[in-house]
Amino acid sequence: AGIAEVAIAANTKGSVRITGAWKLPKLAADADAFTVGAKVGWDESAEKAIAAAEGDIIVGVAYLPALAADTEVYVLLNHTVPIPPA
Repeated sequence: AGIAEVAIAANTKGSVRITGAWKLPKLAADADAFTVGAKVGWDESAEKAIAAAEGDIIVGVAYLPALAADTEVYVLLNHTVPIPPA
């Protein structure tokens, strides 16, 4: 997964960030809460983070908890090792 900090036109080269901590929009219909270390997926059509399920695109893990009602989730991009609880 990667995040472009500026728009990249179709069929052109551009830079994307592939690591780091990011605040991503969370799908409102996703009633799941995120615990620290939970895998975070990506819904391509909605362009929002979702609770990862089998077959989903995994973008990283949550590094802060997010309630079901939250509209954003904090993610360590491309981090696949679960974070132990504090």
